[in-house]
Amino acid sequence: MLQMVSEKTTRRYSANISAGSLKLPESRIVAGLLLKGIDPDAWHHAIVEENVLQARNPVSAVRIGRLVRHVNLLELLVEYLKGRNLLGRVHQSMILFAAGRGEAVRRFLVEEGAGRDGKFWKLAQSLSALYPPGTDEKRWVDGVLARKKGLGL
Repeated sequence: MLQMVSEKTTRRYSANISAGSLKLPESRIVAGLLLKGIDPDAWHHAIVEENVLQARNPVSAVRIGRLVRHVNLLELLVEYLKGRNLLGRVHQSMILFAAGRGEAVRRFLVEEGAGRDGKFWKLAQSLSALYPPGTDEKRWVDGVLARKKGLGL
């Protein structure tokens, strides 16, 4: 549904994501906490009191934890680590595209059902945003993304 401009301007956007780069070590720590399924009190204890993220102060620890936790890629990573292998499916489609196997890409996305998972496309879009321009990986994932509409997905 389309939003009115006035509705868009009243929404608050966080500048935290632009404040720093991808924090891989912190992401791994947060992923471990999420995999344990800890409750909000245990989350606060780990982030603020134990300072598992090794932040300079509690405010920074909370900000970094919140940033990393809210990045959708981290949640997708947790699913991957639990054995759902979403990243592997995106990589498989990229490899098929790179090899020029268009029919195999179609079969994988449509007949085998990889393309019917909204999280597949969300992860592919996120990877596209992360890969540097001009790299083979960026070209491959963009090629897979370009097939989505043509395949009716």
